[in-house]
Amino acid sequence: MNVRPGFAGRLDPPVGRPFRILQLTDLHLMDVSGDEAVLARIGDLVAFAKPDLVFLTGDQAMSASSRVVYARLSDAMDALGVPWTFVFGNHDAEHGVSRKALFDIAARAKNIRVAAVDGERGETDFYLEVGSRWIVFGLDTRVDATYAIDGKPTWGYDGVRPHQVKWFEDVLEAAGTAVGSVVFQHIPPVAARRFHEPGSTRFHGERNENVSCTPVDFGFEEALVRRRTVAVFYGHDHVNDFAFERDGVEYAFGRCTGDYDYCAPVLPKGGRIVDLHEDGSVDTFILQHRDAASR
Repeated sequence: MNVRPGFAGRLDPPVGRPFRILQLTDLHLMDVSGDEAVLARIGDLVAFAKPDLVFLTGDQAMSASSRVVYARLSDAMDALGVPWTFVFGNHDAEHGVSRKALFDIAARAKNIRVAAVDGERGETDFYLEVGSRWIVFGLDTRVDATYAIDGKPTWGYDGVRPHQVKWFEDVLEAAGTAVGSVVFQHIPPVAARRFHEPGSTRFHGERNENVSCTPVDFGFEEALVRRRTVAVFYGHDHVNDFAFERDGVEYAFGRCTGDYDYCAPVLPKGGRIVDLHEDGSVDTFILQHRDAASR
């Protein structure tokens, strides 16, 4: 494949089985004693799932000590001996800590696979190649923004912006039509709240809160369909894990992995398995920690 800006490396697919990604989301590590339970949970999930890549989809930290958290998390992830990567969430760079500072800490890890199209801003848009069959994207959804909606300035969460859509399409254009793609990000796309509209199919999973997503789609959903992207995975909502299909694209929440619970009901902690097959299909399902821990 042709290497483009944001290239984070290649991973070889396993022989005789699909390439397995374990999505973990919303760790919300706070530099407190309770962090150890979350890190131990990650170890259990990785040991059970035996992934080829672990993808952390944002809000790894929520602390004024986020530098310490990122260093400790990087050490813990490296100790698992599995390639891993991440995108930022809306809480990671708070309390005056820059995204670039956190990115630089994580980028020193020996098993990490990450890049940045705009490293100075710490914007972690990147892609990984899995053999010659798949491209795995990490897209940065930042924090929040003010939008002009019905002529009024309106606050909302941020999302995938036009320059990111163009970069995403440029990468896939260079890769060719024989390559499949999946996307990981933190804040859900607008499509995530359209699960009930005509044209959405195969709904399954838990929906226990309203979808908190960007209010504006800047052509991302059309680009996903146009480029035949197979699936998009995200976090942010801690008690949603539902998935559905729309226009040939699978949209799916991960299962919250961390212990920061802001509403009830509380779902059992865990992650999401994403299996990439050589025939271009994807299988995905929720892995609960209690199942992994009882192995």
